[in-house]
Order: sequence, then C-alpha cells, then structure tokens
Amino acid sequence: MVNAPRMTMATQLALRAPLSPSDPNSSATRIGRKPGRLLVVQHVSFAVPGPLRAQLEAAGLVLDVIDVSTAPALPSTLEHYDALVVLGGPQSVLDRQGWPTRTQEAALVAEALRNEVPYLGVCLGAQLLGVAAGGVAYRGPAAEVGWTPVATTAQCALDPVFRVVPRRIHVMSSHVDHVSLPGGATRLMSSSAYPNQAFRVGRIAWGTQFHPEADAAFAATRRRLVPGWAEDEVPANGEERFFERHAGAIFAAVFSRFAAVVVAAATRRREPSPAGQLAARGQTWQRIADEQLRSSCAVP
Repeated sequence: MVNAPRMTMATQLALRAPLSPSDPNSSATRIGRKPGRLLVVQHVSFAVPGPLRAQLEAAGLVLDVIDVSTAPALPSTLEHYDALVVLGGPQSVLDRQGWPTRTQEAALVAEALRNEVPYLGVCLGAQLLGVAAGGVAYRGPAAEVGWTPVATTAQCALDPVFRVVPRRIHVMSSHVDHVSLPGGATRLMSSSAYPNQAFRVGRIAWGTQFHPEADAAFAATRRRLVPGWAEDEVPANGEERFFERHAGAIFAAVFSRFAAVVVAAATRRREPSPAGQLAARGQTWQRIADEQLRSSCAVP
C-alpha cells in the first residue's frame, strides 16, 4: 500500500479559496448580484463545464452554453458577453475537417484578446488561444492521456488566477496536439513532453492544455468512448489517486478566481469611467480585479 503524500500549504490554501455565494464577502454579494454573462463553447456532449459551471454560477454569473456538435451556430460577436470559455473536444486545431465552427470560434477568441474580454480555453480552447496570439500548433511526440504530472513555473505564483496551484500536481489530460508559446505570453505550468500546459496571454486570457474541469464522470466517459484511451492512459498509483481526489478542489479555487476577474471586468463595463479617466481605464479595472481576488479568496 502506498502512503498518500502530505497536503502542502499551497493545497490547503487552495482548498479554502472558493467561497459560498452566500458569503457576505463574496464577489456576487458585494456587487449586488449584478450578473455577468459568459459564452461557453462546448464541442462534444461529455466535455461539459462541470465543476467550472458551479464556481462561475456561485459568483452570480450566467452561462450560455452552446454545444456546437448539436447546434453549430455561435454569436457573431461578444458584444453581449462579459467572458468567453472554449472547452475541449475531439477536433484538431491542425485540421478544419469536421469542425464547421472553427472560423467563428477563432474570430471570437481574437475579439476577446483585442477587447480584453476575460477568456479561459481548455485543451482545444487553449490551442485556439495560442494560435490567435501568434503561436504555432503542432502534433506532439505522443498522446498524453489520463492523470499526468505537471509542474508550475515561478510566474505561476504571481498569476492572479493560477497562483493557488501547488508546485507539482497531477492533472487530467486527453490530447496529442499542442501549441507553441506565443510571443509575450506567460508560461504557468509545464510537463516534460508538453511545455505549455497552462499559459496566460496578456492580462486576462488563460489556456490550459489539460482538463481542469474534469471529474470522475469525464474520465469514465472518455475511457469508454475514446479508442485507445486505455492503452495510452498513465497507470494510476497511490500518489496519482491522491492528486485525483484533490485536483477538483484545487481547480475549483482557480475557477473561483477566474470568476472574480470576470465579475470585476463586468462591473467595470457597467460602470463606465469618467471621460477624464478613459486613458487609464485598463490599468484601473486591473486594480479592481486584483482587489476583488484578494477579498474573495483566502490567499494573500
């Protein structure tokens, strides 16, 4: 029997970070529950927002989830949205076949970057972000499947959203494509085979090559439906089972912090700056976001 490793201080802080929506210090309570609205692009029935949805809705946010595998029509603009989330799927960023909404999705990601709309891309969504920001997509050396080890970078500890992730953690992976780090982007997490496991473009756009939203149902469904999953999957041992149990809570903290960024940005959009402050608007709302994060998460 393998003894589970002791929980690090970073993990303990992460587990305390998410707040209940009824908490008087939570972001949703302090802004009088004026909801922001997110567009969530889903590519396949089993790759759903899952735990990500719970943390976003706990912050008072409203999600419009569009599964393009059944309703391949997306809004032409983010004009009526305060954030964009693009989930993973079986499509390849290297191939346009079987992906009729690729051009639309790429245009929305580019709009989010151009207008500093908060963005979170998962797996395929991270690759779209990287390409939109100038990175190059490529086929990796081998499939990365199941609970795989990754490590954070020094910059991760300074990131407003991913700073709660411990130095080493096992994450759920299901990919073979990858993307190079765009110029000016910040690498937050990496693995031996895939260096850009998590990264930030600009100030409020994040991508993860792995699946932070994955839960037990996701893994079970993928194992049943995806050919070759069992052959490629990293065998679980005691340490990996430990991280499987705690990754959900750690990434709930990440999602909570992303929600705080969205709330801060949405609040700023609903309360326009005086004309004399428009030039400094971007820097001002970033300070607001930082304050929102500090007050809504139990992390200094």
